Amino acid sequence: MKKALLVSVCVIALIVWVISWFRVPDAVSASAARPWPGGSGSLESVADRFPPLHANDASRKLTALATSLPQNEVAELGRLNGRLPNDGLP
Repeated sequence: MKKALLVSVCVIALIVWVISWFRVPDAVSASAARPWPGGSGSLESVADRFPPLHANDASRKLTALATSLPQNEVAELGRLNGRLPNDGLP
């Protein structure tokens, strides 16, 4: 049973490795350079369309209050694992 499991894991790893040969490495950069539908432009032009926002008094107060709170380690671990703390998992 253990041998069959080990063989199946190795076969799956080999299949994934062979499939990765056919991946086009420039596909992501090529699709990011193309203009998006609806006149949105390309990803490089996002910074020009949305200039940086300046903080107002209320946002500065909220940031100061949030940084003064103690950190919740469970929430941090959940963010690192890609889960929220109370997502129904044990």
